Amino acid sequence: MRTAVHAGVLLEAGTSAISKARARLGSEPLKALFEPVGGPLTTPQSPGTFVFGRRLLMLSLDGTVLAVAPTSANITAFGPPPGGSHKPGHHPQVKLVLLIACGTRGILGARFGPRRDNEVTLAKHLATAPMLSGGQLVLMDRAFHGHDILARITA
Repeated sequence: MRTAVHAGVLLEAGTSAISKARARLGSEPLKALFEPVGGPLTTPQSPGTFVFGRRLLMLSLDGTVLAVAPTSANITAFGPPPGGSHKPGHHPQVKLVLLIACGTRGILGARFGPRRDNEVTLAKHLATAPMLSGGQLVLMDRAFHGHDILARITA
């Protein structure tokens, strides 16, 4: 909870007020917060982050699915909740693909999309990111084995 003083009275903002304020602001403030702090969060002395004589920073490219609040905006953006064989689901789901530093889990890049989006499609945007400037070893799971992703990363 956040507290504030207004006209000499101590007011406490509930979680719904904070969520509504975040919705009014949109995604730009979060992007502005991420840019200066996003990165590998490591040095060559950090254990488990560099390989081959500390010449290559180890990165991981992988995807996951997250449940989000069942709001009309989320359902519009990400699609209806997936359902089982007997009843519909409760929460819409978001596909998330991340480029992270191994060892520190520092996030270098992220792409979100509806659950129906292909991880490879989302990963293509990360594969051409400026943070992939050389000196990295990118580990990927079997979903990213195609020539197109590899060509983008090595370019």
